[in-house]
Amino acid sequence: MIPGYVHTMYDITHSLVVFAVVFAIVWLIRRRALWEMLAWPLHILVDIPTHSSQFFPTPFLWPISDFHIDGYPWSRPEIFIPNVLIL
Repeated sequence: MIPGYVHTMYDITHSLVVFAVVFAIVWLIRRRALWEMLAWPLHILVDIPTHSSQFFPTPFLWPISDFHIDGYPWSRPEIFIPNVLIL
């Protein structure tokens, strides 16, 4: 039901490797870091333990490796309820 391009975009946007490359390019162009970009790896680090292998596992080493961690999915109450309460 989910189109293939969505999985490809997820792989690209949830990779710490891709983030590091983009961050370095931005740093070289600007000649200084754009610190607001650190929200991107923070999001990836939150996603690593909160996505199961069954549904969108976080490929944080893509394209070097397809290794991922089988975390606890957002659908579990112990993940979902604290998230909603914090928000």
